Amino acid sequence: MIPIIALIGRANVGKSTLFNNLIGKNCSLVSDSAGTTRDRKYNFSIIKNNYFTIIDTGGISYKKDEMSKNVLYQTNIAIKKANFILFITDGSTGVLYEDKRIAKYLSLQNKKTFLLVNKIDKIDNFDRLKYDFYALGFEKIYPISSINKKEVMVLAQQIFFQSHFPKKKFCQKEQKHTPKIAFIGRPNTGKSTLINNLLNEERMIVSPITGTTIDSVSIPIKIYNNDYILIDTAGVRKKKKIKNILEKKMISDSLKTIKNSDIILLVIDVCIGVSTQDLFLINFILNQGKSLIIIINKYDTVVKRKKKEIKKHICANLNFISFVRIHFISALYEKKIKEIVNSINEANFNLKKTINTSKLMNIMHLAQKNHCPPLFKGRLIKLKYAHIGKYKPLTIIIHGNQVDHLPGSYKRYLEKYFHQSLKIISIKLFINFKKNNNPFKR
Repeated sequence: MIPIIALIGRANVGKSTLFNNLIGKNCSLVSDSAGTTRDRKYNFSIIKNNYFTIIDTGGISYKKDEMSKNVLYQTNIAIKKANFILFITDGSTGVLYEDKRIAKYLSLQNKKTFLLVNKIDKIDNFDRLKYDFYALGFEKIYPISSINKKEVMVLAQQIFFQSHFPKKKFCQKEQKHTPKIAFIGRPNTGKSTLINNLLNEERMIVSPITGTTIDSVSIPIKIYNNDYILIDTAGVRKKKKIKNILEKKMISDSLKTIKNSDIILLVIDVCIGVSTQDLFLINFILNQGKSLIIIINKYDTVVKRKKKEIKKHICANLNFISFVRIHFISALYEKKIKEIVNSINEANFNLKKTINTSKLMNIMHLAQKNHCPPLFKGRLIKLKYAHIGKYKPLTIIIHGNQVDHLPGSYKRYLEKYFHQSLKIISIKLFINFKKNNNPFKR
């Protein structure tokens, strides 16, 4: 079994910086603002042939507000799941009341715990302060600067030396690609609630407060024997509503997540409908060559007599993407969740599909037979050869005479005909035309 390490501590002590350096990627949002991380964030890492899973958690606060309680609840789950705890404190501020409470709680958990004193680069004389940290009740303290990658690696090796971690020679070729599913949409559309229902576990902090999720959170899941990684993202707002640098970074990370994911679930609030922002996201997702599933959430809030009318109106707004699955659901009451699971597996199947040239040639000839290309200056435009250009995004190359003069209406007809003939769901198909370039012509 691969051991799990949980990073625990109060807000803004440098947990996310340490998390990023331990896994070698910028996966957690890092900011000087307290409370940037709220949900549990998992990642897999290997250092010096030591395998481990690491969990980044939200900063513990003992305030009485709902958000602090939710963060504490998520952190407690991480502690229970972990084999080892890295308890992180801030040397530049010294020992605070929250540190003492956390230390007392961890001492009761019967977990191997390492006390880290972070930000020692900001301290002139650590020897004078270290006894305050020893008073937290741990045998040894590990002074570090989490922004210094070399120090982090030395720390990791010290921990591995004291612990039993499985060792294995790591080969990059052994890694199997796990499809990533990103949940995208405006703030407060129910993305986290939907993920919790798919997981059957309260993994994401769910709140009516807009912007509860402020960082992309990765979660491994198995659906019908298929492995996936679910990614919840911060809500994407309109540009004029973006107020600060952190929010800009959150939105930038959401768009970056789209580029790095395979399947995108765009979650839309039925009460708001399809906005200009949603249409931008739809085009962005499809033009990136990603598989798209649209979720119209909170359908339970629509009165029965208006459901048919609203459904018809939304589908009319999205009729330009007839190849995309659209689900009207209630994430809160777990209605139609199984249909989404089926669409995810269908989208995954389509992403893996390969298409041979003979099939494309046959479809191209049938398309011409069905609807002959128009004339240009009295001469017939001829389509001669078709083949796959690339799969991401899915692109077909068609060679022929005067294909650069094909009207837009005929190009759209071909795109639709290929889409339907190949039975491609959720992915946009692109066709590029090349004039007089038949590879079989001698």
